Amino acid sequence: MKSKSQNWLCFIMIGFLVIIQTVYAGSKDDMIKEMIKTSDVSLEFYGKVIDQYWQPVVDAKVVMNYQNYNPAAFYSLGVTDVECPTDFEGNFALKDKNGSSVFIDSIEKKGYEWRRNSSTVRSFDYRKKIDESKMFKPDKNNPVVFQLYKKPEPGLLIDNGISGRVSEKELQFNINLLEGFKFPVDVQYNRKWQTDFNLTVKKDVKKDNFILELKFQTDNGSFVLNNNEPYIAPVEGYLPSITLILKPKDSLDANYYCKFPKGVFGTVYARLKLKVGVGATEMSLKADLYTNIEGKRNLEYDRDFTVEEMSKFAGHTVEYNSDEYRQLIPEILMRSKTISTTTTSI
Repeated sequence: MKSKSQNWLCFIMIGFLVIIQTVYAGSKDDMIKEMIKTSDVSLEFYGKVIDQYWQPVVDAKVVMNYQNYNPAAFYSLGVTDVECPTDFEGNFALKDKNGSSVFIDSIEKKGYEWRRNSSTVRSFDYRKKIDESKMFKPDKNNPVVFQLYKKPEPGLLIDNGISGRVSEKELQFNINLLEGFKFPVDVQYNRKWQTDFNLTVKKDVKKDNFILELKFQTDNGSFVLNNNEPYIAPVEGYLPSITLILKPKDSLDANYYCKFPKGVFGTVYARLKLKVGVGATEMSLKADLYTNIEGKRNLEYDRDFTVEEMSKFAGHTVEYNSDEYRQLIPEILMRSKTISTTTTSI
């Protein structure tokens, strides 16, 4: 059994350790804050925004942020957002700021999109390093170039979509290019429904994979994957079906194009945008279908443009996705077939 003097000694030692730890933690925090404070330098950043044709993009909105010393922030590390428009040559600049790094958050302009991927450089570090080659050095005469993709003018398109999760049970959607998505049980009670192609998702229990299949009901329809030119349907390279095998942790964000002869309406083009995320036991699925109702290959969608064009055709305002909106679709297709000289025009 411990004596009172031994107990007091233990209390004293514990208290001493707590004091040391508190002092050490405080000094450690102070050291981190001092490192952040001394890492700030005078910031300059020069950038240029161009399109896929190497033409400058004027009046693009560039949103960037820079890290800097801020005593009120956590560990004194602050982040400040800055918005910079591009000039008539596509140039933008950040000047008269202090900080340690710059990050390009977004670049936007209506009619354009910034296609980022894992190789896109967005972060620039100004902190002094042992290896100076890793330290970013701005150059006004050699700005960092960012490329936006200029989308085509919107076509007269209609849109349909579904989203959900798939686990053990097989899930099949019957898809009509003009009507959208329906479950098989819905189709049984709608004799007017005509399935153009199926989107089927099922799980391979033995391998823990998910199988996604696109397949037309007849040999006349076909699909093609094309992410390089995501708003114009290709002329060739189509296949009657496409099967994808997706493993856990896989993801998919892709555009599949459909070409299908719709009887009296002629050839119809559509873009099926699939976004998929695969987990250990289930798969998330989002599918959006955009169909050009003029028989053209242009598959850039703008809802306001479509409603405006339909209203012009009807001679009065037409509400989006109303009964009249849907009834106008075959009429516009028939008119387009009559005045069109080619079914492969953009």
